[in-house]
Amino acid sequence: MGGAERQVCDLADSLSALGCRIMIINLTGLIDVKPRVQDVEVVSLGLKKNLTNFLPSLFRASKLLAGFNPDIVHSHMYHANIFSRLLRLIRRMPALVCTAHNTVEGGRLRMFMYRVTDKLSTINTNVSQDAVDSFIGQGAVSSHRMIYMPNGIDVSHFCYVESHREKRRNEINISNDELLLLSVGRLTAAKDYNNLLHAFSIFLENNCAKLAIIGTGELEAELKNLAKELAIDSHVIWLNRRDDVFQWMSAMDVYVMSSAWEGMPLVLCEAMASKGCIVTTDCGGTKDLVAGVGFVVQKKDAQHLAVGIENACKLSRAERIAIGEKARERVKQKYSIDAICDKWLKLYSSLT
Repeated sequence: MGGAERQVCDLADSLSALGCRIMIINLTGLIDVKPRVQDVEVVSLGLKKNLTNFLPSLFRASKLLAGFNPDIVHSHMYHANIFSRLLRLIRRMPALVCTAHNTVEGGRLRMFMYRVTDKLSTINTNVSQDAVDSFIGQGAVSSHRMIYMPNGIDVSHFCYVESHREKRRNEINISNDELLLLSVGRLTAAKDYNNLLHAFSIFLENNCAKLAIIGTGELEAELKNLAKELAIDSHVIWLNRRDDVFQWMSAMDVYVMSSAWEGMPLVLCEAMASKGCIVTTDCGGTKDLVAGVGFVVQKKDAQHLAVGIENACKLSRAERIAIGEKARERVKQKYSIDAICDKWLKLYSSLT
């Protein structure tokens, strides 16, 4: 499940609870995650990857907007952002907000498309200041037309539960005293699991632990082969796609993120809300997010990542819990979905 998709649904749920009318238009029809609130209408356009039905999809979206008559149209990620900007050429919108979710959303062509359609949006946002600076630096947007707006999570859903810890550890036959590292995310180049496996191999030279990885992706076979080549496959537990990630957050002792690039990773907020001890690479907004409540190391450097993991694991469980308490409090104050929803409402109000 993508973090951006979950963020859209969480925002829709929160805005709906505040009395807003919400319609979500999905471009492709491939829906992995849905809003929890039934009042939020979800419509799929069925847009094909080869774009052969692009114009019919554009006109259908125009008709949907005509019937719904929104005060704000808010698109998320590259394809929806470009689609909604082009849609504005044929359908009046009081305001169009376009949100990117990463420092990198493709190559030069995508950055070119962002640049030439920039004036069709009312305002653009990104999920970390680093990501904003990256877009401006690549010439995708003008310096005054993109602002930082963080992601938020449902802190009531992600919280430490002792019974979840026991249940999930029993599932993989790990005692409460054994060290369990956790990483969650798609098995893609951006997440740099290659770096994580090499770092874990270095860590295991003088330590003992298990590493659980939740996620699937195009690099799955390659990464599993790498674990075998490094002779650490008996220490790595591949959990594939799971719908109970929040329970695994309670089961782990240390959460590790090895990404090469990010925007603002929601999964770190989820781990922090679950009182996790965090080790992360320095990419996107991770440094600001984790500063003082976790370990931030250089990206694409297995040796440094291994040291970060070792430093976290050297702490007593009581010390990790104390760090986790501070981490959860930070998320509650700055990154709860309710707090972020208030920020969006203020922005929406300023545009209408």
